[in-house]
Amino acid sequence: MNATIKKFHSFLEFECPGCQCKTRVNYLVDNGGKTEVIHIDSVQTE
Repeated sequence: MNATIKKFHSFLEFECPGCQCKTRVNYLVDNGGKTEVIHIDSVQTE
Protein backbone atom coordinates (compact mmCIF):
# COMPACT_ATOMS: atom_id res chain seq x y z
CA MET A 1 0.00 0.00 0.00
CA ASN A 2 1.42 3.37 -1.03
CA ALA A 3 0.54 6.41 1.05
CA THR A 4 1.36 10.06 0.56
CA ILE A 5 1.84 12.01 3.77
CA LYS A 6 0.91 15.63 3.36
CA LYS A 7 1.62 18.34 5.88
CA PHE A 8 0.99 22.00 5.30
CA HIS A 9 1.16 25.13 7.40
CA SER A 10 -1.68 27.60 7.50
CA PHE A 11 -3.00 30.39 9.66
CA LEU A 12 -6.23 31.97 10.81
CA GLU A 13 -6.47 35.69 11.58
CA PHE A 14 -9.34 37.42 13.31
CA GLU A 15 -10.14 40.54 15.31
CA CYS A 16 -12.23 40.74 18.48
CA PRO A 17 -15.31 42.88 17.74
CA GLY A 18 -15.28 44.18 21.33
CA CYS A 19 -11.67 45.24 21.95
CA GLN A 20 -10.25 45.05 18.39
CA CYS A 21 -7.43 42.77 19.58
CA LYS A 22 -5.93 41.08 16.51
CA THR A 23 -5.09 37.38 16.83
CA ARG A 24 -3.25 35.02 14.50
CA VAL A 25 -3.22 31.23 14.99
CA ASN A 26 -0.51 29.35 13.08
CA TYR A 27 -1.21 25.65 12.65
CA LEU A 28 -0.10 22.55 10.81
CA VAL A 29 -2.55 20.16 9.17
CA ASP A 30 -1.34 16.57 8.94
CA ASN A 31 -3.51 14.36 6.76
CA GLY A 32 -1.18 11.41 6.43
CA GLY A 33 -3.44 9.05 8.36
CA LYS A 34 -7.09 8.12 8.25
CA THR A 35 -8.17 11.46 9.74
CA GLU A 36 -6.71 14.95 9.67
CA VAL A 37 -4.81 16.10 12.74
CA ILE A 38 -4.40 19.80 13.45
CA HIS A 39 -1.39 20.89 15.48
CA ILE A 40 -1.45 24.46 16.88
CA ASP A 41 2.01 25.90 16.26
CA SER A 42 1.64 29.36 17.85
CA VAL A 43 -0.90 32.02 18.82
CA GLN A 44 0.04 35.67 18.43
CA THR A 45 -1.89 38.70 19.64
CA GLU A 46 -1.39 42.36 18.95
